[in-house]
Amino acid sequence: MSLRTLLLAAALTLPATALAVPTAERGAIENATVGAPSDIAVSTDGRYIGVAEASGGGLVVFERDSLSEGGTTPTVCTGATSVVYVNDTTAGERFFVGCPSGEVYAVDIDGSTIPPTLTVSDTILLNEAAGDVEF
Repeated sequence: MSLRTLLLAAALTLPATALAVPTAERGAIENATVGAPSDIAVSTDGRYIGVAEASGGGLVVFERDSLSEGGTTPTVCTGATSVVYVNDTTAGERFFVGCPSGEVYAVDIDGSTIPPTLTVSDTILLNEAAGDVEF
């Protein structure tokens, strides 16, 4: 019996569920401690998932290779409203987190560790003065 015949026979004898294709792009992350997500951002390479929590957690960052460990929660505001991922050639990878009181935080990602080490900037206050925002 040839290899091709064996593969065909194996494929035909597999249960139908083994050949099923998902009908929706959804799922659950094991050990996830996300309360009520208000926004989500994914890194361009798909390695990091940032979830803004409206229920009080702030930001939860998941790393693709360590999903079973749960997320890393840096200390930002309570009840984050939005999150954006940016990969800048100078500053590196980071999430920007928006808060209900108008504050914004930059959360730098150190990808050399798994799960990643996250460093939170000082509060970035918008509309405080004219000129560039520095952090």
